[in-house]
Amino acid sequence: FATANISHPILFEKISNEAIARQHENEFNSQNVANLLWSYAAIGQLDPRLFSSLESVVENCFHECDSQELANIAWAFAVANVNASG
Repeated sequence: FATANISHPILFEKISNEAIARQHENEFNSQNVANLLWSYAAIGQLDPRLFSSLESVVENCFHECDSQELANIAWAFAVANVNASG
């Protein structure tokens, strides 16, 4: 959806809700979280709940991130205009 520049608000809301529900289940690795946040920012689905909820996931997987994942995460937070609390 993001690379095709297709917005589907209901789908993104459902994905966001599911990601928030799974945030503490260790289902996200660095690539998963970077891709998820990047896709929301790229399509303009700037869900502050998602970004805020995934802050701890991002913090826990920093050691796994390669440079591209770090860049994508930083870019997504900047585009979403979300300030990380840590």
